[in-house]
Amino acid sequence: MPNIEIAKRKKSQARPKTVGVKTITTDQGEKSRVYTVSNNSPNLGQDLLYAFRKSVEKARDENLKMFGTRSGK
Repeated sequence: MPNIEIAKRKKSQARPKTVGVKTITTDQGEKSRVYTVSNNSPNLGQDLLYAFRKSVEKARDENLKMFGTRSGK
């Protein structure tokens, strides 16, 4: 019988100071969060990666609510 391991979800890091968060209202009246990255940041790559990971985490959470799985399948 194969050995099965369940990986724990990593906790998010603290938001870097060069990454901002803005709450916007769409045309339909829904509120949405937008992550902004400073282009003068000395670690731009890490900031972009943080914003990307937060977006993916949000999309996976929405898939879990809609489809019952984080992958959306």
